[in-house]
Amino acid sequence: MRQTEGRRCLNGWAKRIPVSRGSGLKMAGAISESLGAQACTEPEKVENEKYAVSVYNKDGIKNHWSIYDKTSDKYYRFDPQNTTVQVDSETGKRYLIQEDRLGGLMNACGMDAFLESALKEFMGVDEIKGSCINER
Repeated sequence: MRQTEGRRCLNGWAKRIPVSRGSGLKMAGAISESLGAQACTEPEKVENEKYAVSVYNKDGIKNHWSIYDKTSDKYYRFDPQNTTVQVDSETGKRYLIQEDRLGGLMNACGMDAFLESALKEFMGVDEIKGSCINER
């Protein structure tokens, strides 16, 4: 894993966004950092036994991230600037939550240990910060 302690993350991916306004999921507490804001390195493709994570720049889309799930043979593509991690406080399960510019829920997927590990390596971080979710 890449060491990030003591480094400042000023690489163009950074941006703070509010999450879960009007999405049926809402944060308990303050503003959550997007995955893009947490990334400390220029992302390069990472693979493990279950996932491949890379930057997606095709079809007129730039700087999105792509997760390939090897088990289901499916791709998930998302904008890291409007995607956060939210945690179910009752189960501890972590979710990737993507919202549109107005805070509406666009996509959500569960994040298992393999995906979290791949994303940490891809982002160059030791931890991916998340916030609690409350159901309305």
